[in-house]
Amino acid sequence: MLPIETINAHYDASVAIIIQACRVHLQTATLKELDELIEKNDINWQQVALFSKMHRIRPVVFRVLLNSVAPASLKEKLKRELQVNTLLNFSIASETERIIERLAKDHIHAIPYKGVAYSKQFYEDISMRESSDIDLVIDAADLPKTFSIFEQEGYTPFNLANYQSLGYERYCQVEKDLCFDKTISTGTGTKQSFHVELHYKITHPRFGAPATLNQFDLSTTVACELNQGAARFLHAKEHYRAIMLHHLLHDGLEYLKIFVDLATGYKKLSANTGLNLVPPTEEPVDSHRSLEKVYHTNIVFLVMDQLFGLGQTAVINKTQSEEKAAYYFLNFNLQGTVGRYQRHRVFSLLNHYRRTIANRATLIRDKKQRRVFQWRFWIELFLPQQADQEAVPLPRFLAPLYFIIRPIRVLLRKKTDA
Repeated sequence: MLPIETINAHYDASVAIIIQACRVHLQTATLKELDELIEKNDINWQQVALFSKMHRIRPVVFRVLLNSVAPASLKEKLKRELQVNTLLNFSIASETERIIERLAKDHIHAIPYKGVAYSKQFYEDISMRESSDIDLVIDAADLPKTFSIFEQEGYTPFNLANYQSLGYERYCQVEKDLCFDKTISTGTGTKQSFHVELHYKITHPRFGAPATLNQFDLSTTVACELNQGAARFLHAKEHYRAIMLHHLLHDGLEYLKIFVDLATGYKKLSANTGLNLVPPTEEPVDSHRSLEKVYHTNIVFLVMDQLFGLGQTAVINKTQSEEKAAYYFLNFNLQGTVGRYQRHRVFSLLNHYRRTIANRATLIRDKKQRRVFQWRFWIELFLPQQADQEAVPLPRFLAPLYFIIRPIRVLLRKKTDA
């Protein structure tokens, strides 16, 4: 585990406070050690809050800080932000349960995934993660039946035109989920939006994950209470595997939330010897679903070990290149990205895409697949999408112009869109 003094010296006291708070959460550091760090340094608490928000780890960091010697005035602000997050998560959990029950009436089995479900299963508290979407795993065969159900519940399809244009079979091949949106008025007069994602694959096909890895294993599910009602969850090890694959390819290990999530899950799974993450030396029975065969999962565990002192026992035959990559991702996360990427500027946006694509490709073992991943990602980024046709309606004979319109729209994206 990287000494907290080293983090403090090389990155900033605010970064050290955040990492130490995460270590307290994971029980690899004590509250006393965090208090000593706070008392020895001049802390920019605004930067601590901003950094925590950027990396989406406010519930973990703020809850620990509430028990520390941090200023009382700061704690009042943290309490308010935590209350907002808690109310939002409970609202999401309640709506998730309602949707699951509604789908069940039409014999559609939906399993909560990521978001509040991961928070409940691994943190044992649905308010310990920052969540915004309702993620459900369903059988792709049930997709056509969901349109009328969600329409009855006040939802509108997020990508209906794309679904209709491609057709059911083609849509299932080129997409990973079907999404619905709804906005309601709350009792306080404010608006609340729900975004539901019905997943039948873990990652988008353009990321090139082998089909055997990209499918959910629904053969074994477990009963669990999400909020007030019972639900079926993915088996803990399968949920963890799916989350890791998602983080490897979709997020590229670029946020501290990823490592906090995986460290929390790893700690819980490791406490149960029946759910050991480390495969045996000989060929495992489920080798076709083992991520380490295709991706450099060692990098994830090496970074986790440096950040939080967890994960070293899951490292298998590490290489020098993996250690080098782990150092890069460690440094990338600790440096932070606040204010460094102005995505509304063309060259900065292109640099953002170059960086994030390279980060994800680094995690792929096979060199040929790595190159395919990069080229495919760049090509699909600039290929015309349904959203371009909706934003700039053109008659069919002018459709080739979308090959010009698409790059322009991508390069003019604002920071919140990129």
